Amino acid sequence: TAWPKSRRMKMSWLSVWWHLWLGMFYPGAHVYLQSENEEKSNELIERAGFIYNHIPDEAFPRPKLKNGKVLYCHIGFPKLYSFLQGVPQGANQLRGPTASAVMLDEAAFWEHGRASFAATKPCTEGGGRVTVISSAQNGWFKDLVMDSID
Repeated sequence: TAWPKSRRMKMSWLSVWWHLWLGMFYPGAHVYLQSENEEKSNELIERAGFIYNHIPDEAFPRPKLKNGKVLYCHIGFPKLYSFLQGVPQGANQLRGPTASAVMLDEAAFWEHGRASFAATKPCTEGGGRVTVISSAQNGWFKDLVMDSID
């Protein structure tokens, strides 16, 4: 899916929650949160950690985190063989690993946005999910949202 957003919609937070949910409840989920650079990707992982740490204990049982904490660019659920990994933009970032889901945040503004999106094709061909969200911007993202991309 591709979601255009305004800056105040909190779509990044909502999308992080969707992807955290996949990691928490789907055994073997390999979830990648991709942003412009590694630091911004880590911010997405930190958001996932914030959400995880603020789920009330009485809401539902939470799977245990690897090492009991969120690591830099990584949240792991070892008993489920699932994880969330933060990666920077670029077509080669996801070359090799098999992804269950990939989230591209603010992708319209990336220098290598189109190539990063194209690199997710093996994920979708294998049954995985790709979520692209960004503030409005002319270019490849607008073409994707309007279904006019080649």
